[in-house]
Amino acid sequence: MPRFPLILSPQDATLADATREGAVLFGLDDRAQVAVTGRDRGRFLHAMLTHEVKTVTPGSWRHASLCSAQGKLLLDVVLRVEADRVVMDVAHDRAEALTSGLARYVVADDVTFSTIEDRLIVAVLGPRAGEVLMRAGVLAQVPEGRQIVPLGGAYEGQGGAWLCERAGLPEIDLDVPQDALETLVPALVEAGATIGCHAAFEALRIEGAMPRWGVDVDDAVTPLEAGLEDTVSYVKGCYIGQEAIAMMTYRGHLRRHLARVEVQGEAMPLPGWLLTTAEGRRAGRVGSSVVWPEGRKMALAIVNRDSIEPGVELVAKAPEGAEGETRVVVVDQPVRRGDGLGE
Repeated sequence: MPRFPLILSPQDATLADATREGAVLFGLDDRAQVAVTGRDRGRFLHAMLTHEVKTVTPGSWRHASLCSAQGKLLLDVVLRVEADRVVMDVAHDRAEALTSGLARYVVADDVTFSTIEDRLIVAVLGPRAGEVLMRAGVLAQVPEGRQIVPLGGAYEGQGGAWLCERAGLPEIDLDVPQDALETLVPALVEAGATIGCHAAFEALRIEGAMPRWGVDVDDAVTPLEAGLEDTVSYVKGCYIGQEAIAMMTYRGHLRRHLARVEVQGEAMPLPGWLLTTAEGRRAGRVGSSVVWPEGRKMALAIVNRDSIEPGVELVAKAPEGAEGETRVVVVDQPVRRGDGLGE
């Protein structure tokens, strides 16, 4: 988990830039997959998570959060509904928290959790992602909306693909067996894909304001404050933390927001550096940050609502006992609307 600024090499930056016009292949080895089986799986998860589950038809996916009773974020997951199970894609270092957090609510429910060890998720990112996957024979059709389409050609029956977004670019994620990579990667490269790297993918995560647990967000914020509004359905029934989230939503009581900030001082802030106003009032804290080769410096931060306006200048300071200070300017507050799929 990054605890320092990400400094891109020219090659890293070239790969990140390649996603804006082409198709770049990334392995999501920091993700884990947890399968939920049993006849009560849909009803149980529906009562736990912030988005629809039991009404979702097989072959669809949703982005959801698991919260505390106070509406605080514990983790976010991409869940895929299959005919006989629900598969939850979660950050690898949060997989145990997911299963233990849900298992404590299992009483007489027929629900079983198991980690999927023999499969991987790979991402093809960029406007040519669908074209490359079809040319390689991996897909017969490009997924749309929240549908999951089966793999085709030599990979028929081996997994599925779904469309999402990263840094404003289309991303097609593939669930594949580990042993399929030996043929999949060369096929995609031959079809026009470029092999990416972790640093480029991390830079695009920051640029796309996709928070990382333990660095950008923790259990002190709600999904709405963390910029994860797309994980919340406003039309479903009860779930853990619903009352607190509903009160914040309808009364407008969000105290802080995820924001992108531009670092304008010489020093680069580390995750956990505190933000203050020019008058010295506390204004939030810094999370992930990235330095591009041309000198552009950007970070994610949780910023108090009275300092969230674009153009507001803040001071980032090292926590007590450490040295360091720099100036940042709020760029924007990324807003992710709910996808309406709970309706």
